[in-house]
Amino acid sequence: MASHPRRQAAGLLPSLAALVVAATLAACSGSPVATATPSAGPSGPPVPTPSPSTSPSLSADPSANAAVVRIDDTGGMLPPWITLDWYPSLVLYADGRMISEGPVDAIYPGAALPNLQVTQLSRNGVAQVLRWAAEAGLAGPNRELGQPMLDAGTTNVTVVRDGVPHVTRIWDINGDEAAIGAVRQFRDVLLDIRGWLPAEVAPQDVPYAWDRLRIVAEPRQPDEMPDEPNLREWPLPDQPLATIGVSIDGEGNGYRCALIEGDDLDVLRPDLLTANELTLWRSTEQSFGLVLHPLLPDDEGCPGL
Repeated sequence: MASHPRRQAAGLLPSLAALVVAATLAACSGSPVATATPSAGPSGPPVPTPSPSTSPSLSADPSANAAVVRIDDTGGMLPPWITLDWYPSLVLYADGRMISEGPVDAIYPGAALPNLQVTQLSRNGVAQVLRWAAEAGLAGPNRELGQPMLDAGTTNVTVVRDGVPHVTRIWDINGDEAAIGAVRQFRDVLLDIRGWLPAEVAPQDVPYAWDRLRIVAEPRQPDEMPDEPNLREWPLPDQPLATIGVSIDGEGNGYRCALIEGDDLDVLRPDLLTANELTLWRSTEQSFGLVLHPLLPDDEGCPGL
């Protein structure tokens, strides 16, 4: 990744507004800038810049698995067997781990498991992100931005300070309101965090070491597949896929959600690592397709079910 020169002498980290101004001036001068380009500029309302010496507390919960920033999307009227497979755009934890989905090879069939990556921030880096969150309006009472749209999903940004979550719900993240633009800037900076805080971020990402797995099982026949399936025996015979976990289907199509962990996950993991998106699993003389969803540290197994 190209380096991004930033003013960091004497520990002075730039405000989010300053980054936006710098990017805007560079764009006006015609000079190429290898940075995330915030979509709302300094024409919006002035953004307060906290003193660089201010170091906000990360969370009242000292646990490494306490999320301090989470940006995710809801699915509107989509069924749960689809939305249960979604990951947040990113989650930043109190210990500096920022987890998001990494790139995947453009091959077919693709791997059954997602490519989850961990970007490690320093404690100072996490504190700076929380300052940027405050500048973007992500503090204080919960709020809702934009005009509600029937059956539409939303983007939700949760920031936790001193153990108290602030949730901003946005109906259209691409909306032209200044407040939405500030949140969008914040998100874009985090998605290119090495460009903005190179000294506070580990040089390389590492794979996320997950120890809990959510599965969504759906009865499927091999002749329903678009291509020849990879048919395997389900290695947990004491947990038949026809009855595993809980039903998430009010229409009788057989969708079920379950949490796999501990010894069961140790048995299942080798097969998962070599499975692909066409793999079907034989269980009690039936075949099933599985959606495999490794859980993030603060995720529930089958939430709300």
